[in-house]
Amino acid sequence: MSGFPAELGRNPEPDCRKGELTGLPIAERRVFLGNFTCELEWGKEWFRAQSSQSLQLSTEGGALLVSLTDRLRPLNAGLAWSWLPMVQPGDLVLGVESPAGLSLQSGFPFLPRSRWQGIEFRRELPDGAAGTLVPWGWTLTASELARRLGRPPAIPSPAVVATVNSRSQRWEWEQELGIALPGSRLIARLADLPPALQALPEPAAGWILKANFGMSGREAIRGTGTTVTEPQRRFVEQRLAATGPLVLEPLLNAVAEAGVQWELSATGTITLVGVAEQVAAGGSWQGSRWSNEPVPPAWSEAIEATQRVAQRVAAAGYFGPLGIDVMRYRDAAGRERLRPLQDLNARFTMGRLTLAWRDWLPAGWSGAWRVLPGGIAQIVREFCDEVARAGEQDVRAWLTTPTWAPAGAMQGKEGSTRPPTRGASQRPLSRGPASQLPPVRLLLAAADPVRLQQLEEAVAARRASLAGG
Repeated sequence: MSGFPAELGRNPEPDCRKGELTGLPIAERRVFLGNFTCELEWGKEWFRAQSSQSLQLSTEGGALLVSLTDRLRPLNAGLAWSWLPMVQPGDLVLGVESPAGLSLQSGFPFLPRSRWQGIEFRRELPDGAAGTLVPWGWTLTASELARRLGRPPAIPSPAVVATVNSRSQRWEWEQELGIALPGSRLIARLADLPPALQALPEPAAGWILKANFGMSGREAIRGTGTTVTEPQRRFVEQRLAATGPLVLEPLLNAVAEAGVQWELSATGTITLVGVAEQVAAGGSWQGSRWSNEPVPPAWSEAIEATQRVAQRVAAAGYFGPLGIDVMRYRDAAGRERLRPLQDLNARFTMGRLTLAWRDWLPAGWSGAWRVLPGGIAQIVREFCDEVARAGEQDVRAWLTTPTWAPAGAMQGKEGSTRPPTRGASQRPLSRGPASQLPPVRLLLAAADPVRLQQLEEAVAARRASLAGG
């Protein structure tokens, strides 16, 4: 069905050339670390970097970070499959079980099977493993693991990584570049909040308060008016103690959002990787799209603006993947405007991984990588089957995550999980509630953007019919 060559093009790679740490060249084997909750570690690093100002992580703040880490721990395992578009034969992916029987009924029947040859999946790093680490984000823990692997690339300073990823630093850059939203404020203590709310242009229209570190819409609260409620007060106090200042912003009437993806080399080169338009719901990433055009006209203005931000990030000493979220929104007068620095992620992003799918497809195609509820996995597989049977050469529909349930749903020897046997795809893969099944990801791609839109609409119609039934 795929019609693809066995050897796929190289994906964008982090800069692993000779650096200050070891001077070692690129290792052939890459070890992908899905530390998707690295923001929590950056919160601690930020406090360490501010030690000269006598800031200390309070007992309450430390307890909050530990609680968040424990609560989000399953997130890392569930997202480890996100590395799929980046991996190549010889690579090791940490955080997931080795998917035995992957080419049968494992949830990947639509991808080129040769893609999985020579790729290793492990929950933990095996003894004696060596290679070049590719983390989601650089932290102290990731740096130590890179050295343990024996072939560390050039690694940016953990203190620098934490600082450039902090929303307080992003806010300062907005002020310096003259692109800050009217009424946005840095909240360094609880007493700063009431006057900041009163200074908003239209507090009744809504506002959002973002903790210094957070991921995918987490660690933020929304409100209206100028009165601080008890839950809001508690949120501010806890986040001040755990990760430092918060940023207050007016809510915007969003039209569209995108992630402009850059790569910053250790030698100072800044390279545009591409633009991935976001599909979001409630501030949470639900998918990304890429256009057949290198830079979609709707986002051309964002390239120059985000490049200026990337230059600031590089000058601060960071190098590696950089995703800058931008937004088109309507102001109170109904005029469409661009916010060129909605958020800054000095790490890999789902938008960056979405763009890596381009290497799997012919040049000039458009695509979308969507997150869908695990409860409709069977419908998604049936849709992919139908697209494959239609035999169209200019479209693809691939399920890109396993659909068997996690540990406990299907037990093999010694309690290990195993994929369903042949024919199991015709029945539910878990007896638990559909809402508890892990999400699945669907890749849709087409040579014609209009055809891609039709595929997305067809999937949406299937979901709607299921909800209606």
